[in-house]
Amino acid sequence: MWVNITVGNKGEYSKIRLILFTIIGVIIGVFISSIIGRVILLYLGIIFVPVAIYLGGVALVYGTLKFIFTCIYKSHEITDKKFEALRIAMEQKDWDTYNELKRKL
Repeated sequence: MWVNITVGNKGEYSKIRLILFTIIGVIIGVFISSIIGRVILLYLGIIFVPVAIYLGGVALVYGTLKFIFTCIYKSHEITDKKFEALRIAMEQKDWDTYNELKRKL
């Protein structure tokens, strides 16, 4: 659909001007919408970026503590199993196994 744009006094239609006005309008519209979008994103960023940093820090601390406590728990669990095996070997008077387990501890 073409818009009537008169050129001079003759009332002729100019497709070139229509294309130029369309291109200029699109450029101005994109420019204005990008400015509005940046302002909105700026205000959203002011709100959400600190929240994201805080949640990232909380997740990092939680993951680190969970890893440390899991390692401590597993090491105690392994040590408890070794002591249990040592006790069983001592009760059964299996001195070769007892000496090997004691050396590993």
